[in-house]
Amino acid sequence: MSNADPTRANDFLRALLDNLEEGIVACDASGVLTLFNRATRKFHGLPQEPLPAERWAEHYDLYCADGITPMATDQIPLFVALRGEPVKDMAMVIAPKAGRRRWLVANGRAFHDGDGQLLGAVVSMHDFTRRRDAEIELQHAHDSMEARVAERTAELTRVNQQLLAQIAAREASEAQLRQEQARKNAMFEAALDCIISIDHNDRIIEFNAAAERTLGHARAAVLGRGLAEVLIPERFRARHLAGMQRYLASGHAPVLDQRLELSALRADGSEFPVELTVTRVPVAGPPTFTAYLRDLSEQKQAQSALLLAETRWRRIFEGLHEGFLLGEIIYDEGGNAVDWRYLEINRAWEAMTGLSSEGVQGRLLSEVIPGAEPEWVRDFNQVVVSGIPATFLREVAPLGRIFEVHAYRPEPGRFAALFLDVTVRQRAETKIRESEERLRFVLDSMPQKIFTATADGSLDYCNPQWTEYTGLSFDQFKDWGWLQFVHPDDQAGNVRIWKQALASGEPFEFEQRFRHHDGSYRWHISRALALRDENLQTRMWVGSNTDIEGQKQASESLRELASALAEADRRKTEFLAMLAHELRNPLAPLSNAIQILRRAGGGTETIDPLVAMMQRQVTQIIGLVDDLLDLSRITLGRISFRPQRVEVATIIDQAVEASQPLLDAAAHQFSKSMPAAPVMLMADPLRLVQVIGNLINNACKFTAPGGRIELRATREGSEVVIAIRDNGIGIAPERLGSIFDMFVQIDQSIGRTHGGLGIGLTLVRHLVALHGGSISAASAGLGTGSEFVVRLPLDEGPGSLAPIQNLR
Repeated sequence: MSNADPTRANDFLRALLDNLEEGIVACDASGVLTLFNRATRKFHGLPQEPLPAERWAEHYDLYCADGITPMATDQIPLFVALRGEPVKDMAMVIAPKAGRRRWLVANGRAFHDGDGQLLGAVVSMHDFTRRRDAEIELQHAHDSMEARVAERTAELTRVNQQLLAQIAAREASEAQLRQEQARKNAMFEAALDCIISIDHNDRIIEFNAAAERTLGHARAAVLGRGLAEVLIPERFRARHLAGMQRYLASGHAPVLDQRLELSALRADGSEFPVELTVTRVPVAGPPTFTAYLRDLSEQKQAQSALLLAETRWRRIFEGLHEGFLLGEIIYDEGGNAVDWRYLEINRAWEAMTGLSSEGVQGRLLSEVIPGAEPEWVRDFNQVVVSGIPATFLREVAPLGRIFEVHAYRPEPGRFAALFLDVTVRQRAETKIRESEERLRFVLDSMPQKIFTATADGSLDYCNPQWTEYTGLSFDQFKDWGWLQFVHPDDQAGNVRIWKQALASGEPFEFEQRFRHHDGSYRWHISRALALRDENLQTRMWVGSNTDIEGQKQASESLRELASALAEADRRKTEFLAMLAHELRNPLAPLSNAIQILRRAGGGTETIDPLVAMMQRQVTQIIGLVDDLLDLSRITLGRISFRPQRVEVATIIDQAVEASQPLLDAAAHQFSKSMPAAPVMLMADPLRLVQVIGNLINNACKFTAPGGRIELRATREGSEVVIAIRDNGIGIAPERLGSIFDMFVQIDQSIGRTHGGLGIGLTLVRHLVALHGGSISAASAGLGTGSEFVVRLPLDEGPGSLAPIQNLR
C-alpha cells in the first residue's frame, strides 16, 4: 500500500476496524461520533448518528455494570475518555430493545496531535457475555454435581450400613446354627437351615430346631403330619402330592436334588420365600426323603435393597451432566500399558463426544479413536497403578473439545473418570489472558507513567516509565515503598488524600513532586480511579502520573506577568488622572482669554469665527478632560455619588436640554416618549443626566444631519427602561461585544471625523452600574443605525435602595 494513497489507506483501516471483534468507537474533540465499526453497530443494532453526547446513553441503550441502571452521560466510557480521563476495564451493558443484552468491558483514552491539541477520543469494547454466561453455567453445574455426589454418597452409606447390619445378623444366625448343629448329629451339621424328613406317605418324621424357629411349629406338634399340610401353601399342595405319587410309581422325580426357590407356609398362615433341596435318603425299605430348607426373606430383602440402590445409582449415573467413563487398562506381554477397554459410559459422555454406548461398549480405545494421544493411557494407568486420584486437562483434537478429567481407581486394574467439558471456559480464559497480555504491552509502551494498586492502596504494578524515571526497580517501591521518592513536603498531603480516596472509593487526584534518578524533583499530577465489581466493591485502582513541571513553570510565569500587568494598569490609571488634572489647569485661563477676545475684538468677520472655533475646541477639550477625570475616579474608587429620590422625566428633560445645541446644529429629528404616570428612581441626578446626555450626544455624532433620534422611556416590572435609537452609521456585529470597553471607537475608519478618546461609553457603563442598572447596545450592522438600552431599578418606597455616599 503506497503512502501516497490516503484513500486506500483509509479504506484499509476501515476494513481492518470492521473486521475486528472488538467494538471500536471514536469521536472528535467536539463529541461528534467519527468512527463506529461493524462490531459496535452489531452491539447496538443501530447505525452511527450525529447525536450530542448527552443522548448517547439513551439512543444506544447504555447501562451500568448491573444491567439495570441507565448510564449517565459522565459515565459513558467515550465521554470519560474525551474528558481526558483514562478508561480502564470499565464494565458496562448494552441492552437494545430489540436485540441481545451484552456485557462489555471498555478501555479508551483521548488522543492529541503533535502539538498536544485534543483531537478526540477512542474506546474499544470487549464482549464478555459468553464468558459470563459460561461462568454462571459452570458454577450451576458444579453446584449440581456436588449435590448429586453428596446425595449418592449418603444413599450408598445408608445401604452399606443396612447390608453390614444384615451380614452381621446373618453371621450371628449362622454362628447360632453352628452351635446348634454341634449338639446334633452329622446330618444336622450338613443342613442349610431347616431339616425336615418325610416318609413315602409325605408324613413328617424329623423336624429340627431350625425348622421349628423358621416355620413356627413345635417339633412334637408336626411329627406324623403331612408335609403338604404343614409347609406347602394350599394352591401348590395338589401338585406336590401328584409329584410324590408319580415318583413312587415310576421313580421319575425331576425336582430331586435340585435347588428350588418357592413359597413356604408358616404356622401363622403367612407365606415366605425359601430355598429348598429335596434328596432321597439311601436306606432300605420304602423311600424316605430329607428336605433342606433355607429362609430367603432377609436375602430377598437385601436383594431388593441392592436392586433399589442400583436403580437409584443408575438414575444418578445417567442423570449426571458430567461425562462418566469406566474402563480397564490393557497391557502387552511386557507389562506395558498400551490401551484400555470401555466398560461403561453414561449419556452425558455420549453427548460430549458424539460416541454411542453401543459403538464403544467393550471395545478398545485404539478401535474407537485410532491415533488417540498416548497420554490418555499413560495418565489413567498411573491412577490404576498408584491408586492416587488425579485431575488433568486434555484436548481431544478430533472432537475439538477440551476436558477437565477427574480420575480414580474403583478396583484393581480399572479406572473411573469424570469428564467436564471446559472448552468454553478454557477458550475464554485464553482470550482473557491474551487480552491481558495485549493490555500489559500497551501499558508498558505508553509514554505516560501508569500504575495499579490493590483495594487497600498497595502498589502492585507500574510500567517501565516509572523505573526509568526513578532509577529504582519495582520491588524497591512496590506496596507503599513509592513514598520514598515523593518530596518530603508533599508526603503527608499525598497519603491523606490517597487514604480518603481508598475509604470513599472516590477518584484520587493530587499534585506533588517526584524525585528523578538524578536527584532533582519535578511536579506531577497523580490521578486514580477505582475499578469496582458488580457489588460496587473496589477491586483495584488504576492510575496515571503526568509530568506537569512545564505547566507549573508556565503558570508561575503567568502569575508574575498578571501581577506586572496589574501594576502597570494601576500606574496607567494614576497617570491618566494626573494628566487630566494637568490639562485642566490651563483650560480655565484659555477659556477666560477667549471671552476677553470676544469682548475686545468682537463684531468683525475675521475675529468672531476664530473665537467661536477656539471656544468649541476648548469646550471639547474640557469635556474630554472631565471624562478622563471621572473614569480615573471610578477606576480608583474615588468618584462622588450622591443618590436621591428623583423623577425620570425630570432627568430626561435636563439631559435633552443639555444636548439640544448638538441636535439643533445637525437639524436632527428628535422625538421622545415618556410613561403616562410619574416614575421615581433613587439616583444621583448629576450622574444620571450625564449618562442620558452622553448617549444622546453619541447618537448626534454618528447620525448624519437631518437624521432621526428617538428616546423612549417605559416601565417594565420593577425597572424603568430608557432606549435611545438612531438611524446613523450603525455598529458592525463584531464590535458589539467590545463597544463599552475603554478606548474603543465606533467609527474606526482612517478618516473618521468624530472626536473623542473612546471612553464615553465606558464611563456610561460604570455610572449605570453604580445605580444598580445595566446597559446594552444593539445594531443590525453598518448603515442600519443603533440602539442603546439602559435599565434602572425603580424606587418603590423606603428601603428599596440605600443611599450611596462618596465611593472611596
